[in-house]
Amino acid sequence: MANIDFTYFYKQKYSNIYEIKCLDYDILISTFNTTERVCKVFEAISANEKYLIVLPEHMNLFNSSVMPLDAQQIHLPSYSDYISLIQFLETLQLDENKKLCIDITGFIIPHILFTIKYLQKRKHIRKLELLYTEPQKYINEENTNFTDYFHNVVQIIGYGGSPNPNSENDLLIIASGYDDSRITDVADKKRRVNNKIQLFGFPSMQADMFQENILKAYKAEVSSEWYKNLDNNLFAPANDPFVAAQTIKEYIDKEKHNNKNFSNIYLAPISTKPHALGMALYYLWENSKEDQPISIIYPVCDKYFGDTTEGISKIWKYDVELP
Repeated sequence: MANIDFTYFYKQKYSNIYEIKCLDYDILISTFNTTERVCKVFEAISANEKYLIVLPEHMNLFNSSVMPLDAQQIHLPSYSDYISLIQFLETLQLDENKKLCIDITGFIIPHILFTIKYLQKRKHIRKLELLYTEPQKYINEENTNFTDYFHNVVQIIGYGGSPNPNSENDLLIIASGYDDSRITDVADKKRRVNNKIQLFGFPSMQADMFQENILKAYKAEVSSEWYKNLDNNLFAPANDPFVAAQTIKEYIDKEKHNNKNFSNIYLAPISTKPHALGMALYYLWENSKEDQPISIIYPVCDKYFGDTTEGISKIWKYDVELP
């Protein structure tokens, strides 16, 4: 296990698009959608090579004027097409002198985590910069749809660990966002897990988002105990992957100190992209030898909705270090 304090990792906040015009990279990677927080950030940042991953929902726009002219496009015919993603990542000419930035704002969560693990394992990347832009609001507030056509809860590729056949004291931590159906899907898949914890984004990105988040998570009705006792919940800022990772670490370390050793630990990122990144960082550092019973699971769907937000709030740059 790693002796690390994730809150020491560096992050920087930008208040608007004009402030990020100073950023300059060798390679910039983003995933396209039509929201301002993806398109305007992509246009504002300078890079020698700029790549846009185009998901199935936007395939009909690849010749459209909506697409930035200075972008090389990588088309993924399906959300589960990791072959095309791998082929693209293999083409990148990376070394310790190349400055790489990934804007995770438009990515779907499994692709974010897979890309980070692939760059670490196959490209031997140990440092990279990630961007995330907060929205001003979700289009339909707490009724915004993010996914549809669910079919299974699976382990995210590269985040499997070494499972323990003894499951008597398993732990499930769900980073719970607005997508209450997916929270239910994960909890149902792990219905026999006795220890279930929710990680909420607090403070939230906007003042009203925490209330909307709680209303949606409550709708999932996974466990009434989550709402009777605040000790059954974890809280970390919705925009901070490093505090999210540290919050998870401190909770698990505290339980171990109290002689409560978990047989298997399941992390389910169904909240913000920064919380998903936090779960990935916890896994990568705490399970660097891939010999711990820790895994990250995710409810796979056949449809993801990317164009769900309006406006641009704060822009964050995370300086990520990998083991």
